[in-house]
Amino acid sequence: MFSKLVKVSQSIAGLVFPAVLYYLSYITPRFNKIWVIGNRLGQNYLDNPKYLYEYLNSHEKKIKAIWLTVNDQVYSYLKNRGLPVYKTYSFWGYFYSLIAKVALVSVVRRDINQFCIAGAQKITLHHGTYLKLNTIEKEKPLLERIIYPYNQEYYDYGFVTFRDEKSVNHYHINNHLDPTHILVTGYPRNDIFLSKNPPHSSLVSRLKKDLPFKHLVLYAPTFRNNFFDKEYDLFFKYGWDVQKIDNILKQHNAILLIKLHFHHKVSQKLIDSLATSHRVILFNTDDPLEDNYILFRNTDILITDYSSLYLDYLLLDKPVIFTPFDYEYYKSVDCSFSYNYHDVTPGPKAKNWPEIYKYLGSILNGKDLHRAQRHQIRDRFNFYRDGKSAQRVTREIKRIIGIK
Repeated sequence: MFSKLVKVSQSIAGLVFPAVLYYLSYITPRFNKIWVIGNRLGQNYLDNPKYLYEYLNSHEKKIKAIWLTVNDQVYSYLKNRGLPVYKTYSFWGYFYSLIAKVALVSVVRRDINQFCIAGAQKITLHHGTYLKLNTIEKEKPLLERIIYPYNQEYYDYGFVTFRDEKSVNHYHINNHLDPTHILVTGYPRNDIFLSKNPPHSSLVSRLKKDLPFKHLVLYAPTFRNNFFDKEYDLFFKYGWDVQKIDNILKQHNAILLIKLHFHHKVSQKLIDSLATSHRVILFNTDDPLEDNYILFRNTDILITDYSSLYLDYLLLDKPVIFTPFDYEYYKSVDCSFSYNYHDVTPGPKAKNWPEIYKYLGSILNGKDLHRAQRHQIRDRFNFYRDGKSAQRVTREIKRIIGIK
């Protein structure tokens, strides 16, 4: 009987304490020059939050920008560099979350300590321009909002940064976003694409030690909602021939790096087929520090399907091959589009791998037929192309909270 009472008491405490703490965090004193920041549920050190954090700690010495993480590797990495970092749910994680004036996330509150930021100015740095039409989160019932106020993750965005006005027009209509909370600043992660001294890719260096190559081709498809953490054949069903692509790559001293989405389960059949190739490499890592954008900076040709990452890649003015293998299925069953796919994808469209081989060989031979179209779409979706997006985001946040 006593043990049951203890369990009930613990359950009640677990329900009540977070809500009480959240409501208290509305009234805790907050300091303009303390900002907390995190990414992807606190698990990795990537994307717009990373690049803004790096900028703040390099150029804004009067601001204490603190990274919050639940990941030991990320914590150790930043700690060893002498940067301000705390575990999200440690004493100091709670403390700084309660007194920080600004709370910066990539997408959701759980990127940082969601229990302590009610009174903070929330800034959503955004994951990207969505080609795919996202499902809108419905407002939860009143009682649920009272008991779990910290779980309204997709409803209270605060201010949101965007890369361009075109994205704004779609996004604020579909995501409950106050039009006055829109900040067209560009994305901090794209600053490295325009930097004269871009960061070095340790992955590319490791690959070149094994096989010195001239061209890096990256295949990075998006995942399918209906096959979340499951196998989905984007290879053999569409004419994948590892020997044929290996020959094309060898002819041009190139390699193909396959980087599947982390929610795309890799099939054993694909792994077995790659065992015979030295130029096709499956890159599947859980490293929380492995930065896609540094990899993109070192990529010569991008192959993708419905992922909006190519909109960032266009800033590099390099060729893109699009692979809408399952376009009709994807559009009608998996996820509809925010834009006309064929109008905003400046590159050849391959229906299968044999067509990819043809387009890839042509591009590696120096035939780039879509440069003008790339420039048009690049300019449409990237209002700023000056490498100063982190600076603009910082300036906007200062304006919002009233500091110089």
